[in-house]
Amino acid sequence: GLAHTKLVNLSGLINELNTPAAKLLNRDLFEAAITVLKNNNTILPIRDLDKSRIASVSVGRTQVTPFQKTLSLYTQVDHFLVPKDAAQPYLDSVMTRLKDYNQVIAGIHDDPGRPHNRITFSQPVLSFVSSLATRGNVIVAVFKNPYVLGKLNSIENADGLIVTYQDSYDAEDLTEQLVFGGVSASGRLP
Repeated sequence: GLAHTKLVNLSGLINELNTPAAKLLNRDLFEAAITVLKNNNTILPIRDLDKSRIASVSVGRTQVTPFQKTLSLYTQVDHFLVPKDAAQPYLDSVMTRLKDYNQVIAGIHDDPGRPHNRITFSQPVLSFVSSLATRGNVIVAVFKNPYVLGKLNSIENADGLIVTYQDSYDAEDLTEQLVFGGVSASGRLP
């Protein structure tokens, strides 16, 4: 009963909880949750890869993300990073360089861990995201809680808009596959 404490052996507990079957279930749940909110002119999946010059932009990150790395498995993709506190001259430089691309795929990334209903980007970075969303041929994947969409001005103007609910390796990998038609999306907003 409650009066007698029995200690749990923690040895090997992580492996017992994270079995291959549990990992597959988690991945299947992520795949079922991914939600396409907008697909103007059937921008998703990207076709005619041989005619596309593609750039990826990860907002909120300082290193190339799994999302960006796996995008490159399909075709040539040039990667850009926008830290959450990037200065205006840097943002202007990135926006100028993006003019050389006819397709941009942007990832809006969350702070690691549990997704929150807040965005910690500086005002210049928020303005950058708004400008990017209004540019033609942009797909935005929001690796955050969907309740932050209202805090991203003009995000609804992106030609493609995807919500993944959180930022994890599986969410990034499956979203990249969605962008190129490897998986479909069936998720719905809560």
